[in-house]
Amino acid sequence: MNNEKINSFIQLINKTFSYWYLQYNFPNNEGKPYKNSNGNFVYNNEIKERIPQGWNVKKLNLILSKEVEPKTIPSNKFLPDGLIPVIDQDEELISGYTDDHKSLINIIKDPYIVFGDHSRRFKLINFDFARGADGTQLIYSKNDRMPQRLLFTILKHIELGDYGYARHFKFLKKYKLILPDLSTAKKLEEILKIYYDSIDYYIKQNNLLINLKDKLFSFISSKH
Repeated sequence: MNNEKINSFIQLINKTFSYWYLQYNFPNNEGKPYKNSNGNFVYNNEIKERIPQGWNVKKLNLILSKEVEPKTIPSNKFLPDGLIPVIDQDEELISGYTDDHKSLINIIKDPYIVFGDHSRRFKLINFDFARGADGTQLIYSKNDRMPQRLLFTILKHIELGDYGYARHFKFLKKYKLILPDLSTAKKLEEILKIYYDSIDYYIKQNNLLINLKDKLFSFISSKH
């Protein structure tokens, strides 16, 4: 049941993102679909196509925050349990743990995006964590017109070429992003936050059920 709900929210994210951002049918000042209501478009020379008036284009590297990053944790230092979850480029959301407080990354307002330099995976992290040292990059937007959840959704839709075991981040930073106007960016981010928070909730419910099953199995096994 929880997995069905997770999938339904993923579908809502994709549909909303496609309609608002890819098809340019975000609500205009009258609440009508912008493109379908003959909204104004201007030609952008950087991407050689027309975009809504008030939107513009910037390369990813120009909107990234240059904050000082805490200590990273190499994979041979991961603990099976600990105070701080470690996020790296592997398939699992959490790859291990550490008790090293010098590695702690606090989530104060918006989530971080963790990018796997070799695996090309993106993870949206909304809890305090430590960064794995092996091939990970932190992505955090400093531009209000490209908030984190919108940026994550865009990046997930990018067809980034496979350069083998090369560092893909240097190619990703050159990607040209279309930035909505501030009002549209904020409204879309609010919607995406609801959907992503709902997914996080049901994932946590699944994890609780798995832990309960494991404890129950251990209890039954101990009685035999």
